[in-house]
Amino acid sequence: MKKKYPAQIVLELRPAIKRIYKNTDLKVTLEERKKGRGEIVLVFRKEAAQPKEKPLEKKAPAFVTPDNDDFKKLVSMLPPERQRQKSLLDLVFSLCPC
Repeated sequence: MKKKYPAQIVLELRPAIKRIYKNTDLKVTLEERKKGRGEIVLVFRKEAAQPKEKPLEKKAPAFVTPDNDDFKKLVSMLPPERQRQKSLLDLVFSLCPC
């Protein structure tokens, strides 16, 4: 169907502008000025974008190496370059029956 009437065109522009708001930082306002029957002037205005606030970073608690002998034996089985990797140490500590 061809869009030949202003009301048909405006019905498709409003959802498109909402998608622009949702997916981009661009803020646009649509103003409709009716001149007469079957005539309309569409005015698009760009609004100043407000800077987004950065989300607060959650600090993960630091891993503290336990002084348990079983834990040290398990860590010594790891390759030397992986023995200081905190994510692996945390995993080994969670699996350790210490």
